[in-house]
Amino acid sequence: MLSFTIDGKEYLCPSGYGEITIQDYAAFIATVVPLAPNPIKIQLSYNPKPKGFVARLTARINRIITDIKGPQDEIGQWEATLAYDAAFIAHWLKCPARLVDRIEPGDLHGLCVFINSQWESWEPRPLIQKFEHDGRVWECDYSLETLLEIKHPQDPQSVLSTLCSSGGKRMSARKWGGVSLDIAASIMVEIRRQHTAIGTIVGSDILDQYNFTNNAAR
Repeated sequence: MLSFTIDGKEYLCPSGYGEITIQDYAAFIATVVPLAPNPIKIQLSYNPKPKGFVARLTARINRIITDIKGPQDEIGQWEATLAYDAAFIAHWLKCPARLVDRIEPGDLHGLCVFINSQWESWEPRPLIQKFEHDGRVWECDYSLETLLEIKHPQDPQSVLSTLCSSGGKRMSARKWGGVSLDIAASIMVEIRRQHTAIGTIVGSDILDQYNFTNNAAR
């Protein structure tokens, strides 16, 4: 765990995906991510780096949008960023909002950047077939027949409850909230590796929303 001292009190934050549970991830997605600023930008090409005329036109349109929005919107963007940063720190450090509000904006943003940088080195467990959780060894069944049994393919807990068994027995979906994102995301990656078509559907939320495929937390 990462340790930070604020006003003489120690606050701990997950230092990697192995220390983040599905339950905490779900709460983060539901309560903090909606606060993330979403700047308006125009993309006129599917090419991430448009060239020539398209690049010039895209840049011109974005400059016009910036001029129309003006300084007030820039202030609004900064305030939105601070709101997100404050919620991010309050969530992951489990730090009271009244205390977070006293942190200087620059320090607050620096904390967010630092924490995210610690998470960027994550890589999935290769070919994950077994893992330990809740005092037991669980085995993963990636057969197409089992994948088709998943009731809620966008819900990581539903996916785990269907694919994973211990001693031939499965565990209720609601009891999978304590498993780490390291394990859950590794399983989702393995699903994609083994079943390209269906793998783009099963568990895509946990990979796409949390940007696991780009090894970034935000």
